[in-house]
Amino acid sequence: MCLLLATAARSETIYDLLAPPPEHRLWLEYNRGLEDSQSFYGELDLAIANGNRLLLGAGQSDIQGLTRRVDLYSYTAGLSTPYGEPFEAGMRYEFWGNTSELWTHTLSVPLAWNTPDWFLGLRPGYTRIYAYLRRFGTPIRQVETASQFVTGHLGYDGLPRWSFSLYGAIHHYDTDLSRFRNPLARYLFSDVTLVLGYGFPRRRLGAEMEYDFDAWRIGAGYEQTVSEVDASRLDVTTLKTAFRLHDRLTLHVQGGHVTSETGPAYNFLQLASQVLF
Repeated sequence: MCLLLATAARSETIYDLLAPPPEHRLWLEYNRGLEDSQSFYGELDLAIANGNRLLLGAGQSDIQGLTRRVDLYSYTAGLSTPYGEPFEAGMRYEFWGNTSELWTHTLSVPLAWNTPDWFLGLRPGYTRIYAYLRRFGTPIRQVETASQFVTGHLGYDGLPRWSFSLYGAIHHYDTDLSRFRNPLARYLFSDVTLVLGYGFPRRRLGAEMEYDFDAWRIGAGYEQTVSEVDASRLDVTTLKTAFRLHDRLTLHVQGGHVTSETGPAYNFLQLASQVLF
């Protein structure tokens, strides 16, 4: 079973994290990947009372299952204390998936510590996972489980023009997801649910570096994800650049190559824009 759901991970640089927008921020993103899968995502980051932040986001993607394509949806809502303070804290809710196949609800608590040269971020969270058992292709019963996770991000911005970061995540599941590998699973779940199930990570580790040319910057990164279902590895190598077209408009371009132990290698492309207003 190959991991068909692998899109470019949206990541922010130390420059983005430590430089608070003057008022509000709009992020628009388009991704294209394996078997012509594509996704769209939009996010509003609004300044509210006392400099606190309100985050609202929504996205849609389509992927190829074993026998058909399926649409997936994502929604995000969150609150955060002002950016760039020595300590930041927030609360975030995320929905992902398709309620006819497999979907998740996630609550997390983003925390961050800032100094002039260093950034440390931690985000513990809790996810509920839902799917349908099927008989002859017809849903007969909803099943659910849960996972707990923590993500971490360490960044250094103390050298002229250079920035470096390490990030990772560890996930624990209440149910043994290796059951998706059982040959009988294809009689209990749809092919789409099985494909999406292989996307649940056990752990993730990545590194990035960037160089800033003032009007534009360039960077490279590497990330490895281990599947909870079969312990297979997914490796992602990326190159990215960002052009500051205006004080309040930045264009981001990212491309990369994905290799998997259980599926074909492929390339992906991400185009995004950030507008401050």
